[in-house]
Amino acid sequence: MVRSFILGTFNSLATGCRITNPPVLTPTARVVDEVEIIGGEGRLMRPRGWSLRTLTIGLLAPTLEVIDQLAGVCATPGVELRLSHLPGRFFLTASSAVSEVTRFGSRFQATLEIACRPFTYLESGLTPITLPAGGSVQVSNPSLIPARPTITLTGSGQATFRIGATPYTVRLPGSGELVIDCAARTCTVSGQIALDALTATDFPVLPAGTTTVSVPAGVSGRLLPRWRHP
Repeated sequence: MVRSFILGTFNSLATGCRITNPPVLTPTARVVDEVEIIGGEGRLMRPRGWSLRTLTIGLLAPTLEVIDQLAGVCATPGVELRLSHLPGRFFLTASSAVSEVTRFGSRFQATLEIACRPFTYLESGLTPITLPAGGSVQVSNPSLIPARPTITLTGSGQATFRIGATPYTVRLPGSGELVIDCAARTCTVSGQIALDALTATDFPVLPAGTTTVSVPAGVSGRLLPRWRHP
């Protein structure tokens, strides 16, 4: 049972909020299009990804200022959500909002509505893995689905690193770090988008099971795996 939650910087327990209804997080579901085959029999099933998961939480807050604090956190998408009954795991929000604010005696009632991205993320995936210059590391994905990591590299010029047997060629800045955010599908240097920093057909993923990640001499960095479950 969910007794408390942390949404970004907002901690329901620390702010004196009480959950007034047992919230239920909808399960992960695949989204599939059915395409009828003209001139033939049957239908073609075409996967389109995963649906968002939703959660509605009824709250009793001590002051209106606490509600305002929560609403301020909700204004930013992609916030981490932690539920008390799921230790070691968290969710990423797609959107969230506070509504139906009413006075209840000396306190205030409100409804927090959250749409989460499809996956459950593991806290263990927030521990960086060091990539030594010219070395290799074994990375074990505990999930059944690929992870989309954040890879930070330091070096200069063109270089190729490998995840398993797949090569990825990058253009390193010399000064500063190249950050490859595989979930957001962006490359940045000093906070600025670097459009030509990665030469590959797609952004790297870490497949289920154990994979070797290797970087060439003169290049070092770290990898944030961001393990996830469906």
